[in-house]
Amino acid sequence: MDNLLLRTFLEVASTGSFINASERLFVTQSAVSLRIQRLEDSLGKPLFTRSKSGAEMTQAGREFERYALSLIKIWEEARQHVGLPDGYTKSLTIGAHYSLWPRLGFRWLDALQETMPALNIRAELGMPDRLIRYLTEGQIQVALTYTPQLRAGLSAHKLADETLVLASARPAEMGELGEDYVFVDWGPE
Repeated sequence: MDNLLLRTFLEVASTGSFINASERLFVTQSAVSLRIQRLEDSLGKPLFTRSKSGAEMTQAGREFERYALSLIKIWEEARQHVGLPDGYTKSLTIGAHYSLWPRLGFRWLDALQETMPALNIRAELGMPDRLIRYLTEGQIQVALTYTPQLRAGLSAHKLADETLVLASARPAEMGELGEDYVFVDWGPE
């Protein structure tokens, strides 16, 4: 089975859209459609119900999803184990939120390399939804993120507290900011 077909299937399942999946995979929508068609032909069942509003998994698609995740996970484990460079005995792939890596990732990486010199370490940077998907697919074993999503088989551990600081070009109390204050909602993060 083609790994690319599985990844495309999981992306369409995750986004609910062939268009969104094509954007996230950096391919055309027709390439995504062709890959899904090849997968459906191989399985002998439709995996998605297509409509103008997107793509919804069929019963066969929902059943196949767990197998696709397992196949990707096994492939990643094999690739990491067989592809270990000489001198290394184990491999660890760490995923991290873009803004967390400079502060926590590098320090953690240094500590791991010092305590476990035979550990081959690889890093993947990304946004939380992608990191969680990589965890469930087995592409990474650990993720550093602000807002973990608890899912079956995953656990979350608090590493640190963070203090937010209001910075201003001139000294002022919160009550004095008035019209100069701009609030930016960065979402759940």
